[in-house]
Amino acid sequence: AASMNSTVSDWQRASWLPLLGLDRDSTVLTIGCGHGCISAALAHTVKQVFAMDAVAECVGLTRARMAREKLSNLRLVQANALEPPFSEAAFDLVVVNGVLERMEERQPHGAPGNVQLAFLKRVALLLKPAGVLLVGTENRLSWRSLSGKKASACAHSRAGYRKLLSRSGFKASVFYWSDLAHDRPYDLV
Repeated sequence: AASMNSTVSDWQRASWLPLLGLDRDSTVLTIGCGHGCISAALAHTVKQVFAMDAVAECVGLTRARMAREKLSNLRLVQANALEPPFSEAAFDLVVVNGVLERMEERQPHGAPGNVQLAFLKRVALLLKPAGVLLVGTENRLSWRSLSGKKASACAHSRAGYRKLLSRSGFKASVFYWSDLAHDRPYDLV
């Protein structure tokens, strides 16, 4: 099994990047940037990346990575995922990795499905007309879940995600199964 240190610095966490067809002039937002691995991988590939997290320590970790890798096109934002401080139609890509299934933690008094729906509707507004939303999330039917590690109660089936995305305003969706897991997508099916 990979150690935490290897997953923190592993560019393979953005293995899906070539599937998106982004060009060098793209502007990207990562919501829930964590330790900045995905944000940094994107910053080496696109014009501008905004890395957002509600947790100050996560923003600090991404800041340290930004300095170490000399990334001048990575902007850091500390903000709640439910209230991203950006203009509409600002991004070619929004990455939500390991965040959607945890939305109920941001608004514990709301029904989880409603919190996810409101979040995704807001994200849809942030995307340019041809923009892409990339969601990396727990899979209730993953090898990891089937072998005993429970997925979040807010993780959906593919049909559930398709319905949630449609209700949020997304017209099309494509699904990939990531092996080993959404946080280590070494193979995509």
